[in-house]
Amino acid sequence: MPTWTPAPAPTDHWRAEYYANDRLEGNPSVVEREDSVARTWGYGGPSGVPSDHFSARWTRRVYFEDGKYDFRLEADDGVRLWVGGMLVIDRWSGGHRVDMVSQKHIPQGEHVVVVEYFELEGYAKIELGWHKVYIPPTPAPEPVITDWRGEYYNNVALEGPPALITNETQIQFEWGEGSPHPAIQRDGFSARFTRRLQFARGDYRLTAVADDGVRVWIDGRVVIDAWQPGIRRAFTHVVTLDGAHDLRVDYFEQGGAAALGLGWELISPPVPTATATVAPPTSTPTQTPVPPTPTPSPTPTQVPANIWIGEYYSNTDLIGTPLVTREEQAVAFEWGEGSPHPSLPNDRFSARFSQRVTLSPGIYRLGLVMDDGARLYVDGQLVIDEWRATVRRHVVADMPLGGEHVIRIEYFENGGAAALYYGLEFLRPTDGTPAPTTPVPTATPTPAAEWMAEYYDNTDLRGEPEFTRREEELSFDWREEEPDRRLGRDEFSARYTRTMEFPRGTYRLHLVVDDGARVYVDGTLVIDQWRSGIRRHVVHDLVLEGTHTIVVEYYENKGGAALFFAWEAVGGAALGEGEASENLLTTLDAARAVRGIRPPNRRNR
Repeated sequence: MPTWTPAPAPTDHWRAEYYANDRLEGNPSVVEREDSVARTWGYGGPSGVPSDHFSARWTRRVYFEDGKYDFRLEADDGVRLWVGGMLVIDRWSGGHRVDMVSQKHIPQGEHVVVVEYFELEGYAKIELGWHKVYIPPTPAPEPVITDWRGEYYNNVALEGPPALITNETQIQFEWGEGSPHPAIQRDGFSARFTRRLQFARGDYRLTAVADDGVRVWIDGRVVIDAWQPGIRRAFTHVVTLDGAHDLRVDYFEQGGAAALGLGWELISPPVPTATATVAPPTSTPTQTPVPPTPTPSPTPTQVPANIWIGEYYSNTDLIGTPLVTREEQAVAFEWGEGSPHPSLPNDRFSARFSQRVTLSPGIYRLGLVMDDGARLYVDGQLVIDEWRATVRRHVVADMPLGGEHVIRIEYFENGGAAALYYGLEFLRPTDGTPAPTTPVPTATPTPAAEWMAEYYDNTDLRGEPEFTRREEELSFDWREEEPDRRLGRDEFSARYTRTMEFPRGTYRLHLVVDDGARVYVDGTLVIDQWRSGIRRHVVHDLVLEGTHTIVVEYYENKGGAALFFAWEAVGGAALGEGEASENLLTTLDAARAVRGIRPPNRRNR
C-alpha cells in the first residue's frame, strides 16, 4: 500500500492534516493551509472528516530567539506538542477541555513545531500559543565615567530608567544587525551620550552619521535634528565655540542596520587681535586665582575614512547650513545643465567634499576637472586654486604624501554646464631610489587603423589570452550574450590597444561600461571604473598632440555586458578640424540611454 509522505514543513503557514480516525493512521483525508492552530468546532468537526473520532496534525517551521518560552495548549480531547523534536506537552488521553502550560528553553534558530490532536466524542476544540519569558536583567553597577556617559534604553523614546550605563571613549559605532550589549535588544532601542568638553575659540563643523534617528545638542540647544527613521545618512552644522560646552547626542534605532558617529573639525581658527596693556590698580589686594576645573580636550577631527561627505549649498560661497548632506562614493559628477539635488538650483550653487585617506609614502598627482570653480586642500593646505568661473579645464598638482591625510574639495557653479571630477595617481616612491639619468630609448609606436584586442576567460586579464583579433571600433552591447563562443557569457575580460595621431587640442574621452573598465593614455591611468556596477557613462578631458597609445581594459562580472569608448575634440586646433572617433554618435546614444534619454534621429543631430 502507498504511504503518506509529508512535504517539508512550511514557514509562512501551518500545514494541517485531518484524518477520518482518532489515531492519525493512514493517509490524511484533508490537507489545508491554516494561519494558526486555533479551531473551535463545538459539537461538529472539520469538513471532510467525521464530527467524532477524528484526528489532526499541524506542522510548521518557526524561528525562535534564544530563551525560555511559555507554551500553552487548550484542547478537548487529546493533544501533544513537539518543538525541534523535543516533546513539550503530552496529554494523549480523552477528557474535558483542559489548559496545559509548559516552560522550555529553546535555542536560537528555526525549529519544526508539530501539534497532534484527536477528538473522541462531544465537544471539540484546540488552541496553541506561546510567548517568550523575559527575565529582568540584574542592574550592573554604574561604571566610572571619564569620557562620554552612554545611557541605553530598550525603547525608541529614551523613556524610563536606562537599561545600561557605559563609559564611551568616542561616538563611533557600527552595530549592524546586532545590539550594543546583551542587555539591549537589537531593534527598537535608543541611547543618549553626554559630555563636557573644552574647545579653542573658532568655527567648528559638526558631522553626525546615523541609521536611524539622531539629535545633537550644545548647551541645551538642538543644532542637528534628524529624529526620524531612515537609511544611513550624514548631517552637518557649523557653530562657533569657545571654552567649555555641554554636548549631548540622542539616538534611536527602529529596525534593520544600526550605526552612529559624531565628529567635528576646526574650519576657521580665530584671527588674533591686539590687546591693550592696562596697569593693575595698586589699591586692590592681589588674590590667589582659583585653578579652573579641568575638562577633557575634544577628540581629533573625525572626517570619514574612504567615503566622501558631500555638503551642498544654495549659494556660490558655501555660506550657512548646507541644504543637502550625503555620502558620495566618488567625486565624479557630470551635472550638465541640471542640479545635484531637487532642493538645489541648476545654477549658482556650491559644494564641499571631505574624505580621510591613508596612503603609502610616495609622490602623488592630484587632479581636478571642473566647470566652473574649485579648489583642493590637503590637511588644510591649499594645493589647487581655480576659484573662478570659466569653461571646463583640467588642473593637476604633484606632492609627496604618506600616512593619513584629509582631502577637501570646494566647488561652485556659476551658470551653464556643471561638472567636477577628482583623481589621485601614484607617481613614484620616496624611498631614495634615484631616477635614471639617461632615458631609455623607445621605439615610436606606429598609428593603427584598428584596435588590437585580447580576450581572457577570467575577470582580471590573467595568463595568456584565450584568443586575439582586431576590432574596428569599441562599440559593444553584448547584453546577456558572450563576445565569442570561446568565452562564457559572464566572468571574462579584454584589453584593447591602439596608437593614434591627434592634432593638438583638448579632447573629451567618453566611456560607457557595464561592469568595469579603465583607460590609459601612454601608460597613465586617466579613467578608473574598475568595479562591478550597472551601466554608466564617464567622461575625461585632456590635452593631446601627436602620437599616443590608448589602452582600454574591461571586465564583465555578471548580468549585462557593454563597452563603448569614443573621443571628440572640444578645444584647440583639433576643434576646427572636427576631430572625433567614428563611433562617437553610437557612444553618445549609449550614454543617453544610461540617463534614460531617448536619442534623437541621427540625421537631425
